[in-house]
Amino acid sequence: MSRKKLAQFVAAAGAGVLLSSSAMGALIGVNFVGGDTTNGTLAASAVAGAPGVTQANFNNVTGGTGTALPLVDNAGAATTATLTFTAGGVFTSTGNTPAGPDETLFKGFIFGNSTITVNNIPASALGAGGRFNLIVYGLNDAIRTDQITIGSGATNGDSHFVNSPAGGTAGYVDGSATTPFTYLLSQGLSSAAATPNSDYTLFAGLLPTTGGGLTNGVTFSVQAPGNGFLSGFQIVPSTAVPEPAAAGLLGLAAMGLLARRRRS
Repeated sequence: MSRKKLAQFVAAAGAGVLLSSSAMGALIGVNFVGGDTTNGTLAASAVAGAPGVTQANFNNVTGGTGTALPLVDNAGAATTATLTFTAGGVFTSTGNTPAGPDETLFKGFIFGNSTITVNNIPASALGAGGRFNLIVYGLNDAIRTDQITIGSGATNGDSHFVNSPAGGTAGYVDGSATTPFTYLLSQGLSSAAATPNSDYTLFAGLLPTTGGGLTNGVTFSVQAPGNGFLSGFQIVPSTAVPEPAAAGLLGLAAMGLLARRRRS
């Protein structure tokens, strides 16, 4: 491949990944409002989520339990998907008033050992091979480690660990419109390997499961010693990925371009 064509590939790859959240199907987002319904509720037009998978029309869910709650997609259209969940209760990550939609998404959370089930994931939320990505958001009111575990399908039992900063930490729900919100991914496979100050994780390339109480769906759980926490989650087509994955793709392509230059 010539240097020019490789450079074109780098540009195309970046554009394709960064546009994926809006061009590659429906996104389904859930915001657990938590203990502050006034400040923890997202407006339908509010756009939140990790860079690369931002969306409007998050489903605002109140309380600590729910059964077969209907879910809309990022366009506000009704879908076949339903949410069933149980938790220990609701709480807030900080007393600060959120400054912007991302802070609102993380303002409240459900706590305790929580189980979340989504059934009837629509085809519009699936990518290549009928797969989807599950993005799980969590911010606590103190420095705590969260364990998120898939409970269905071929990845049943797989866990990722997130390590929340203290409530009100600058760059999170700090109430300041001048501080950019921090999205920090953790895919640590143990408590010790959790990324410090992280607030979300990603399970990529999942297949909907039927059986064991599921119909074309997924189950996951959240737990931690003393106090698990879950602010929200998204189900997105497998072609829609947060920008860190895009950066990795661009990095690989750039290294290839650099190697090509050195050989020429």
